[in-house]
Amino acid sequence: MYTHDNADRLAINSDVSNPYPPPPAPNSTPSWIFGWLDWTTSQDNTNTAYLVKPTYSLLGPYVGTSYGIFACPAAQFASPPQRAAGWAGRCRSVSMDGAMGDGAKYDGLPYYSTFFWAKKMGDLILPGPANSWLIIDEHPDSMDDGILYTSWTYSDGTGDFNELPGSQHGGNCGVGFADGHAIIQRWFNPETIHPITYTYVVNVPVSGNVDLAWLAQHTPRGAPGQ
Repeated sequence: MYTHDNADRLAINSDVSNPYPPPPAPNSTPSWIFGWLDWTTSQDNTNTAYLVKPTYSLLGPYVGTSYGIFACPAAQFASPPQRAAGWAGRCRSVSMDGAMGDGAKYDGLPYYSTFFWAKKMGDLILPGPANSWLIIDEHPDSMDDGILYTSWTYSDGTGDFNELPGSQHGGNCGVGFADGHAIIQRWFNPETIHPITYTYVVNVPVSGNVDLAWLAQHTPRGAPGQ
């Protein structure tokens, strides 16, 4: 819906979920959502305005007040300090593919020199909208901003999970694609199906991991010559 209303442009998906270009640029635009989630009692963890209020969320007008769509019912986890504060879970459990949408991307990625991100639907040539993952359940221990990065160059499964995908559906993960369809993807490697530790887990190195290979094969990449 957003791309149809905005000349084929994908929603802003900037690192740390910040507006892009950064304020005070006159055309500064919110990312698709805002907020940094962690295991503390920071208000970001429960602030649903960051998900639906147009001031913070570019997609807010498209979902009204339905902030519940951003949190999988199976991913309602809370750390001991959060439980002590009376929380049952956090307000969001999904992230967007870092290769989707314009914005400032994290330049500390080990594959940044080859990293491609699609700014318009028309940029989704390889592997095409039906095979390009867009929204995914993220592992609770890896959850922070609204981006989950992976590299199309990891198609042999050797590299690192910058952040882990979720596996709360019995080792499976909800994945939405750029053409609008969704699947439940089964994970196979134990490094992927990481136990929840209520600690921050990022940059997990793996070798021959079929799950990382699957993500890489379903991550947008530039067409030859791009």
